[in-house]
Amino acid sequence: MKSKHKFIFSLLCVFFFKSVCAQQVNAIYTADVPVLTQSDDDKKEAIREGLAQVFIKVTGNSRIFEDYAALQKTLDEANVLVSEITYAQPDASSKLSILHLKFNHDKIDAALNEAGASVWPIPRPLVLAWIVLDTPDHPADLLGNDADTQIQTLLKTIAQKRGLKMIVPVMDIESINEVTLADVDKKNLSPILKASKRYGNSDLLIGTVKKVGNEMTSDWLLVTDDNQYAWKTAGLNIDEVFTDLTNDVTDQLVTDYFASLNTQAQTQVLVMIGDIHTPDTLIKLIQSLQSMTAVADVKLIETKGDDIKLNVSLRGTRDAFLKSMQAMKNIRASEIPSESADVISFKLLHKE
Repeated sequence: MKSKHKFIFSLLCVFFFKSVCAQQVNAIYTADVPVLTQSDDDKKEAIREGLAQVFIKVTGNSRIFEDYAALQKTLDEANVLVSEITYAQPDASSKLSILHLKFNHDKIDAALNEAGASVWPIPRPLVLAWIVLDTPDHPADLLGNDADTQIQTLLKTIAQKRGLKMIVPVMDIESINEVTLADVDKKNLSPILKASKRYGNSDLLIGTVKKVGNEMTSDWLLVTDDNQYAWKTAGLNIDEVFTDLTNDVTDQLVTDYFASLNTQAQTQVLVMIGDIHTPDTLIKLIQSLQSMTAVADVKLIETKGDDIKLNVSLRGTRDAFLKSMQAMKNIRASEIPSESADVISFKLLHKE
Protein backbone atom coordinates (compact mmCIF):
# COMPACT_ATOMS: atom_id res chain seq x y z
CA MET A 1 0.00 0.00 0.00
CA LYS A 2 2.86 2.37 0.88
CA SER A 3 4.46 1.71 -2.51
CA LYS A 4 1.19 2.56 -4.24
CA HIS A 5 0.90 5.82 -2.30
CA LYS A 6 4.49 6.73 -3.16
CA PHE A 7 3.82 6.00 -6.83
CA ILE A 8 0.70 8.18 -6.85
CA PHE A 9 2.57 10.95 -5.04
CA SER A 10 5.40 10.75 -7.60
CA LEU A 11 2.91 11.02 -10.45
CA LEU A 12 1.29 14.05 -8.83
CA CYS A 13 4.71 15.68 -8.47
CA VAL A 14 5.46 15.06 -12.15
CA PHE A 15 2.11 16.52 -13.26
CA PHE A 16 2.57 19.51 -10.94
CA PHE A 17 6.08 20.13 -12.29
CA LYS A 18 4.84 19.96 -15.89
CA SER A 19 1.93 22.27 -15.04
CA VAL A 20 4.27 24.84 -13.46
CA CYS A 21 6.60 24.67 -16.48
CA ALA A 22 3.67 25.11 -18.88
CA GLN A 23 2.46 28.14 -16.94
CA GLN A 24 5.92 29.70 -17.04
CA VAL A 25 6.23 29.05 -20.78
CA ASN A 26 2.83 30.66 -21.43
CA ALA A 27 3.79 33.68 -19.32
CA ILE A 28 7.10 34.45 -20.99
CA TYR A 29 5.80 34.13 -24.56
CA THR A 30 2.88 36.51 -24.00
CA ALA A 31 2.60 40.29 -23.54
CA ASP A 32 -0.13 42.74 -22.55
CA VAL A 33 0.16 46.17 -24.15
CA PRO A 34 -2.22 49.13 -23.51
CA VAL A 35 -3.60 50.80 -26.65
CA LEU A 36 -5.73 53.90 -27.22
CA THR A 37 -7.61 52.47 -30.20
CA GLN A 38 -7.96 49.21 -32.09
CA SER A 39 -6.67 50.78 -35.30
CA ASP A 40 -4.12 49.00 -37.48
CA ASP A 41 -1.43 51.56 -36.65
CA ASP A 42 -1.92 51.20 -32.89
CA LYS A 43 -2.04 47.42 -33.21
CA LYS A 44 1.19 47.33 -35.26
CA GLU A 45 3.06 49.45 -32.73
CA ALA A 46 1.68 47.40 -29.81
CA ILE A 47 2.79 44.13 -31.44
CA ARG A 48 6.27 45.58 -31.87
CA GLU A 49 6.36 46.63 -28.20
CA GLY A 50 4.98 43.27 -27.12
CA LEU A 51 7.64 41.38 -29.07
CA ALA A 52 10.35 43.49 -27.44
CA GLN A 53 8.93 42.53 -24.02
CA VAL A 54 8.90 38.84 -24.95
CA PHE A 55 12.50 38.86 -26.21
CA ILE A 56 13.58 40.34 -22.86
CA LYS A 57 11.54 37.79 -20.89
CA VAL A 58 12.65 34.77 -22.90
CA THR A 59 16.35 35.63 -22.67
CA GLY A 60 16.30 37.34 -19.27
CA ASN A 61 18.48 40.01 -20.92
CA SER A 62 17.31 43.61 -20.52
CA ARG A 63 20.03 44.71 -22.98
CA ILE A 64 19.05 42.19 -25.62
CA PHE A 65 18.78 44.77 -28.42
CA GLU A 66 22.10 46.41 -27.55
CA ASP A 67 23.82 43.02 -27.39
CA TYR A 68 22.14 41.58 -30.49
CA ALA A 69 21.40 44.43 -32.91
CA ALA A 70 20.12 42.02 -35.58
CA LEU A 71 16.95 41.54 -33.52
CA GLN A 72 15.91 45.13 -34.30
CA LYS A 73 14.99 43.96 -37.80
CA THR A 74 12.83 41.22 -36.29
CA LEU A 75 10.81 43.90 -34.47
CA ASP A 76 9.85 45.38 -37.84
CA GLU A 77 8.35 42.01 -38.81
CA ALA A 78 6.81 41.27 -35.42
CA ASN A 79 3.37 40.41 -36.78
CA VAL A 80 4.62 37.15 -38.37
CA LEU A 81 5.61 35.86 -34.91
CA VAL A 82 2.16 36.41 -33.35
CA SER A 83 -0.10 33.39 -32.94
CA GLU A 84 -3.02 34.98 -31.08
CA ILE A 85 -4.42 38.50 -30.53
CA THR A 86 -7.27 39.51 -28.20
CA TYR A 87 -8.50 42.82 -26.78
CA ALA A 88 -9.72 43.39 -23.23
CA GLN A 89 -11.13 46.37 -21.33
CA PRO A 90 -9.53 46.92 -17.89
CA ASP A 91 -12.69 48.54 -16.53
CA ALA A 92 -15.71 50.46 -17.78
CA SER A 93 -14.19 53.88 -17.08
CA SER A 94 -10.86 53.22 -18.79
CA LYS A 95 -10.11 54.89 -22.11
CA LEU A 96 -7.47 52.28 -22.85
CA SER A 97 -7.81 48.74 -24.10
CA ILE A 98 -5.34 45.96 -23.36
CA LEU A 99 -4.01 44.08 -26.37
CA HIS A 100 -3.12 40.55 -25.23
CA LEU A 101 -0.51 38.99 -27.50
CA LYS A 102 0.60 35.39 -27.65
CA PHE A 103 3.74 34.72 -29.68
CA ASN A 104 4.78 31.51 -31.40
CA HIS A 105 7.18 29.67 -29.06
CA ASP A 106 9.22 27.96 -31.82
CA LYS A 107 9.49 31.08 -34.01
CA ILE A 108 10.67 33.21 -31.10
CA ASP A 109 13.34 30.67 -30.14
CA ALA A 110 14.42 30.34 -33.77
CA ALA A 111 14.76 34.12 -34.16
CA LEU A 112 16.89 34.33 -31.03
CA ASN A 113 18.99 31.36 -32.11
CA GLU A 114 19.60 32.94 -35.51
CA ALA A 115 20.76 36.15 -33.81
CA GLY A 116 23.06 34.16 -31.53
CA ALA A 117 21.13 34.98 -28.34
CA SER A 118 20.67 32.40 -25.58
CA VAL A 119 17.36 31.49 -23.95
CA TRP A 120 16.99 31.52 -20.16
CA PRO A 121 15.28 28.12 -19.91
CA ILE A 122 12.25 26.89 -18.03
CA PRO A 123 11.81 26.11 -15.16
CA ARG A 124 13.19 29.27 -13.60
CA PRO A 125 13.86 30.01 -9.94
CA LEU A 126 10.91 30.93 -7.76
CA VAL A 127 11.72 34.00 -5.66
CA LEU A 128 10.04 34.29 -2.26
CA ALA A 129 10.12 37.95 -1.19
CA TRP A 130 10.11 38.91 2.49
CA ILE A 131 9.56 42.68 2.30
CA VAL A 132 8.92 45.23 5.05
CA LEU A 133 7.31 48.40 3.69
CA ASP A 134 7.58 51.41 6.01
CA THR A 135 6.18 54.71 4.72
CA PRO A 136 3.89 57.47 6.07
CA ASP A 137 1.01 55.93 4.11
CA HIS A 138 1.94 52.39 5.09
CA PRO A 139 3.00 51.73 8.71
CA ALA A 140 5.84 49.21 8.92
CA ASP A 141 4.51 45.76 8.06
CA LEU A 142 5.39 42.64 6.09
CA LEU A 143 3.82 42.29 2.66
CA GLY A 144 1.56 39.24 2.70
CA ASN A 145 -1.19 37.67 0.66
CA ASP A 146 -3.90 38.81 3.06
CA ALA A 147 -3.27 42.55 2.67
CA ASP A 148 -1.65 45.21 0.47
CA THR A 149 -3.10 43.63 -2.67
CA GLN A 150 -2.43 46.74 -4.79
CA ILE A 151 1.26 46.80 -3.86
CA GLN A 152 1.56 43.04 -4.37
CA THR A 153 -0.05 43.31 -7.79
CA LEU A 154 2.42 46.05 -8.71
CA LEU A 155 5.38 43.88 -7.64
CA LYS A 156 4.01 40.84 -9.50
CA THR A 157 3.35 42.83 -12.69
CA ILE A 158 6.83 44.36 -12.75
CA ALA A 159 8.42 40.95 -12.12
CA GLN A 160 6.39 39.34 -14.91
CA LYS A 161 7.80 41.84 -17.42
CA ARG A 162 11.25 40.35 -16.78
CA GLY A 163 9.99 36.76 -16.87
CA LEU A 164 10.51 36.38 -13.13
CA LYS A 165 8.15 34.47 -10.80
CA MET A 166 8.04 36.35 -7.49
CA ILE A 167 5.70 35.63 -4.58
CA VAL A 168 5.24 36.97 -1.05
CA PRO A 169 4.58 34.80 2.02
CA VAL A 170 1.10 34.05 3.29
CA MET A 171 1.04 36.06 6.51
CA ASP A 172 -1.01 33.62 8.55
CA ILE A 173 -0.54 32.84 12.25
CA GLU A 174 2.34 30.46 11.50
CA SER A 175 4.36 33.05 9.55
CA ILE A 176 3.58 35.87 11.97
CA ASN A 177 4.87 33.79 14.87
CA GLU A 178 8.03 32.71 13.02
CA VAL A 179 9.28 35.92 11.37
CA THR A 180 9.27 39.41 12.88
CA LEU A 181 9.81 42.82 11.27
CA ALA A 182 13.18 42.99 13.03
CA ASP A 183 14.20 39.64 11.48
CA VAL A 184 13.61 41.04 8.00
CA ASP A 185 15.14 44.44 8.76
CA LYS A 186 18.31 42.85 10.19
CA LYS A 187 18.37 40.02 7.61
CA ASN A 188 18.20 37.39 10.36
CA LEU A 189 18.32 34.29 8.15
CA SER A 190 17.64 31.52 10.67
CA PRO A 191 13.89 32.17 11.26
CA ILE A 192 13.34 33.27 7.65
CA LEU A 193 14.86 30.10 6.22
CA LYS A 194 12.75 28.01 8.58
CA ALA A 195 9.53 29.81 7.67
CA SER A 196 10.36 29.60 3.95
CA LYS A 197 10.54 25.79 3.87
CA ARG A 198 6.78 25.52 3.41
CA TYR A 199 7.13 27.21 -0.01
CA GLY A 200 9.43 24.53 -1.41
CA ASN A 201 12.63 25.12 -3.32
CA SER A 202 12.88 28.87 -3.78
CA ASP A 203 15.41 31.68 -3.72
CA LEU A 204 14.88 34.26 -0.99
CA LEU A 205 14.68 38.01 -1.35
CA ILE A 206 14.77 39.91 1.94
CA GLY A 207 14.48 43.67 2.17
CA THR A 208 13.10 46.83 3.74
CA VAL A 209 11.63 49.82 1.88
CA LYS A 210 11.45 53.14 3.75
CA LYS A 211 10.45 56.70 2.94
CA VAL A 212 13.32 59.08 3.72
CA GLY A 213 12.54 62.70 2.85
CA ASN A 214 11.36 62.81 -0.75
CA GLU A 215 12.99 59.52 -1.61
CA MET A 216 12.21 55.83 -1.20
CA THR A 217 15.26 53.91 -0.01
CA SER A 218 15.67 50.16 0.27
CA ASP A 219 18.27 47.54 1.12
CA TRP A 220 18.16 43.93 -0.07
CA LEU A 221 19.63 40.50 0.39
CA LEU A 222 19.20 37.81 -2.28
CA VAL A 223 19.85 34.27 -1.04
CA THR A 224 20.28 31.51 -3.63
CA ASP A 225 21.49 27.92 -3.25
CA ASP A 226 25.10 28.94 -3.78
CA ASN A 227 25.45 32.66 -3.05
CA GLN A 228 24.23 35.72 -1.17
CA TYR A 229 24.07 39.21 -2.67
CA ALA A 230 23.45 42.46 -0.78
CA TRP A 231 22.74 45.88 -2.30
CA LYS A 232 20.73 49.10 -1.92
CA THR A 233 18.35 50.91 -4.26
CA ALA A 234 16.52 54.23 -4.21
CA GLY A 235 13.75 55.87 -6.18
CA LEU A 236 11.16 58.59 -6.13
CA ASN A 237 8.31 56.11 -5.65
CA ILE A 238 7.58 52.44 -5.05
CA ASP A 239 7.30 51.78 -8.81
CA GLU A 240 10.91 52.85 -9.36
CA VAL A 241 12.14 50.87 -6.36
CA PHE A 242 10.38 47.67 -7.46
CA THR A 243 11.51 48.12 -11.08
CA ASP A 244 15.17 48.52 -10.08
CA LEU A 245 14.81 45.65 -7.62
CA THR A 246 13.36 43.28 -10.23
CA ASN A 247 16.02 44.18 -12.78
CA ASP A 248 18.80 43.61 -10.23
CA VAL A 249 17.40 40.24 -9.11
CA THR A 250 16.72 38.97 -12.64
CA ASP A 251 20.11 40.08 -13.96
CA GLN A 252 21.85 38.29 -11.08
CA LEU A 253 19.89 35.05 -11.51
CA VAL A 254 20.53 35.01 -15.26
CA THR A 255 24.24 35.71 -14.71
CA ASP A 256 24.42 32.88 -12.17
CA TYR A 257 22.65 30.45 -14.48
CA PHE A 258 24.95 30.97 -17.47
CA ALA A 259 28.01 31.02 -15.23
CA SER A 260 26.97 27.63 -13.85
CA LEU A 261 26.84 26.20 -17.37
CA ASN A 262 30.51 27.02 -17.84
CA THR A 263 31.47 25.04 -14.73
CA GLN A 264 29.38 21.95 -15.45
CA ALA A 265 31.05 18.81 -16.75
CA GLN A 266 30.72 18.76 -20.52
CA THR A 267 29.33 15.79 -22.44
CA GLN A 268 30.99 14.97 -25.75
CA VAL A 269 28.82 13.70 -28.61
CA LEU A 270 29.56 12.93 -32.24
CA VAL A 271 27.08 14.58 -34.62
CA MET A 272 26.71 13.31 -38.17
CA ILE A 273 24.91 15.65 -40.59
CA GLY A 274 24.06 14.89 -44.19
CA ASP A 275 23.16 16.95 -47.27
CA ILE A 276 25.76 19.70 -46.73
CA HIS A 277 26.14 20.83 -50.34
CA THR A 278 27.95 24.19 -49.98
CA PRO A 279 30.62 25.75 -47.72
CA ASP A 280 28.13 28.51 -46.84
CA THR A 281 25.69 25.92 -45.47
CA LEU A 282 28.46 24.37 -43.37
CA ILE A 283 29.51 27.76 -41.96
CA LYS A 284 25.92 28.66 -41.05
CA LEU A 285 25.43 25.28 -39.41
CA ILE A 286 28.52 25.57 -37.20
CA GLN A 287 27.67 29.18 -36.27
CA SER A 288 24.15 28.13 -35.30
CA LEU A 289 25.44 25.26 -33.19
CA GLN A 290 27.98 27.47 -31.40
CA SER A 291 25.24 29.98 -30.46
CA MET A 292 23.13 27.36 -28.67
CA THR A 293 22.82 27.57 -24.89
CA ALA A 294 23.27 23.80 -24.63
CA VAL A 295 26.53 23.82 -26.63
CA ALA A 296 29.96 24.68 -25.24
CA ASP A 297 32.12 23.97 -28.29
CA VAL A 298 31.96 22.58 -31.84
CA LYS A 299 34.84 20.98 -33.75
CA LEU A 300 34.77 19.77 -37.34
CA ILE A 301 36.29 16.27 -37.46
CA GLU A 302 35.64 15.00 -40.96
CA THR A 303 33.95 15.85 -44.27
CA LYS A 304 33.03 13.13 -46.72
CA GLY A 305 31.10 14.18 -49.79
CA ASP A 306 27.99 15.97 -48.58
CA ASP A 307 28.27 14.49 -45.09
CA ILE A 308 30.16 15.93 -42.13
CA LYS A 309 31.16 14.69 -38.70
CA LEU A 310 31.31 17.10 -35.73
CA ASN A 311 32.49 16.74 -32.15
CA VAL A 312 30.07 18.75 -30.00
CA SER A 313 30.68 19.55 -26.32
CA LEU A 314 27.38 19.91 -24.47
CA ARG A 315 26.85 22.14 -21.44
CA GLY A 316 23.35 20.85 -20.90
CA THR A 317 21.56 17.59 -21.59
CA ARG A 318 21.34 15.63 -24.81
CA ASP A 319 17.56 16.30 -24.92
CA ALA A 320 18.15 20.06 -24.62
CA PHE A 321 20.59 19.89 -27.51
CA LEU A 322 18.17 17.92 -29.68
CA LYS A 323 15.37 20.40 -28.97
CA SER A 324 17.63 23.34 -29.88
CA MET A 325 18.81 21.57 -33.02
CA GLN A 326 15.27 20.96 -34.21
CA ALA A 327 14.32 24.62 -33.55
CA MET A 328 17.03 26.07 -35.80
CA LYS A 329 15.74 28.47 -38.43
CA ASN A 330 18.57 28.87 -40.93
CA ILE A 331 19.24 25.15 -41.07
CA ARG A 332 16.37 22.83 -40.31
CA ALA A 333 17.42 19.33 -39.38
CA SER A 334 15.59 16.12 -38.58
CA GLU A 335 17.04 13.39 -36.36
CA ILE A 336 17.47 10.01 -38.00
CA PRO A 337 18.33 6.62 -36.43
CA SER A 338 22.00 6.12 -35.61
CA GLU A 339 23.99 2.91 -35.28
CA SER A 340 25.59 4.07 -32.00
CA ALA A 341 24.10 5.66 -28.88
CA ASP A 342 27.14 7.97 -28.81
CA VAL A 343 26.38 9.39 -32.25
CA ILE A 344 23.52 11.76 -33.08
CA SER A 345 22.60 11.81 -36.78
CA PHE A 346 20.66 14.47 -38.66
CA LYS A 347 19.53 14.99 -42.21
CA LEU A 348 18.83 18.50 -43.50
CA LEU A 349 15.25 19.13 -44.52
CA HIS A 350 15.86 22.46 -46.19
CA LYS A 351 18.43 25.20 -46.38
CA GLU A 352 18.22 28.98 -46.73
